[in-house]
Amino acid sequence: LSVTFTKKAANEMKERAIKLESRAESSQIRTFHSFGSWFLRKYYEAAGLEGSITLAGSTSVAPVMEVLADEYKKLNDGVTIEIQQTGSGAGIQSTIEGVCDIGMASRALEDEEAGEGLESQEIALDGIAVIVNNNNTAEDITLEQIMQIYTGEITAWSEIQ
Repeated sequence: LSVTFTKKAANEMKERAIKLESRAESSQIRTFHSFGSWFLRKYYEAAGLEGSITLAGSTSVAPVMEVLADEYKKLNDGVTIEIQQTGSGAGIQSTIEGVCDIGMASRALEDEEAGEGLESQEIALDGIAVIVNNNNTAEDITLEQIMQIYTGEITAWSEIQ
């Protein structure tokens, strides 16, 4: 699952955003806090900026953005950053409507959303694990079966056995 953030054109964070040079380099990062600190030290110089930035959207992207916001504010103490956890769809819609500066999404933009002039930048990959109770006797569940469980096609464990 891709994790993306979206934004309308022309704000300071867009001008300063830089992709990680390599996944190998980023694999050395152990925590969100060390990542945020490392990323901004490596790619950003303090600019003494002032103003406010509002982000809205994905609850799974928010913890990463909280850390990046804290580190960014250390370099620009005149900046306030508000992060609203509203869900991916709401964050994208808020960005389209101009309610927020940056929308956070844990999914790719749909064609009609991209058609609204939004841009998307992948900042991380999100891992998903399926965990079942120890007493469950189901083994070797396929990806297709997991999809069928979440779409309601499979409604009982006996259908998997």
